[in-house]
Amino acid sequence: MLSEPALSHDSIGEAVHRLWDLQVVALEFLSPGGECSWGYRLETAAGGRLFLKLSQPRVCGTTLCEQNLAAADGLARALGHERIVSAWRSRRGRFLESIDAYQARLQPWVEGVAFMDLRDGPDTGQQRRLGELVADIHGFRPAQRPLDEDFSAPEMRDWPTLLQALDAPAAERSPAQLALADLVREARPRMARWIEAYHDLVGRVRAAGHPCVFCHGDPSSGNALVRPDGGLTLVDLDSPAWAPRERDLFHLRGWPAALEAYGRRYPDVEMDADLLRLYQLAWDIGEVVDYGWRALLTQQSAAQQRHDLRGLRVHLEEAL
Repeated sequence: MLSEPALSHDSIGEAVHRLWDLQVVALEFLSPGGECSWGYRLETAAGGRLFLKLSQPRVCGTTLCEQNLAAADGLARALGHERIVSAWRSRRGRFLESIDAYQARLQPWVEGVAFMDLRDGPDTGQQRRLGELVADIHGFRPAQRPLDEDFSAPEMRDWPTLLQALDAPAAERSPAQLALADLVREARPRMARWIEAYHDLVGRVRAAGHPCVFCHGDPSSGNALVRPDGGLTLVDLDSPAWAPRERDLFHLRGWPAALEAYGRRYPDVEMDADLLRLYQLAWDIGEVVDYGWRALLTQQSAAQQRHDLRGLRVHLEEAL
């Protein structure tokens, strides 16, 4: 998010001390901290650098839970914290805490550049390292599994509510909100086709009984970081899943070297076309609902509204 949440820096520092027993001596808001979250870089009295991530239910569709964060911790321990970044336990032994009305996760700070911010995109070596890391994730057998993939596409449940919001009185809406509402209206025929196609596919996918593995859930260009030493780190492990491997491979399709490296580990694996299309549809549907929901059903800054308008416009232009 582009603008800070309704929390003072003092209250955040006090909460970190209370929940994690750490003394914060410097705190910097990161803009943007993520499409659906607020991020802070913290420095502690002991010299540590940490990342605090705040979110609110339904600002985006992701549902956070302790089971998934505990599973992510097990993955990070197994594969190495320099490769997988997961949340820290609080004094209460929890990975997911609350600061006022916000869900909070505290984790190590990682110096690095995201794939999406590399001037020429990831090179062949960087792509290969990502493919190898995703292969390692899929080979991990956890003591505690993340939640099972249920193919529910929760954003579809919110689509009717968003449609009702489009018909609500618009006198109080900003120009950016009005423009975004028009974009959502224009997308209604496309959304109807996407939702119908999703329902057609999900029955076949469930009946096929695809084998499941530990999935990161979103090894995308914003979450793969190249460290100064050239190593690769995956962040944003908020919603892992016990799911078909296509849930992760869907994000690797634009990087041939990543898929090649993955294929060396799993030479007999062929990506299922129905699953890839299902995850593409879930992504497209979710983007429309999430951008629309934030703009029309939550209180955001004018800058955030303009940002979301641009984001939805770009997504609809790029979507198939």
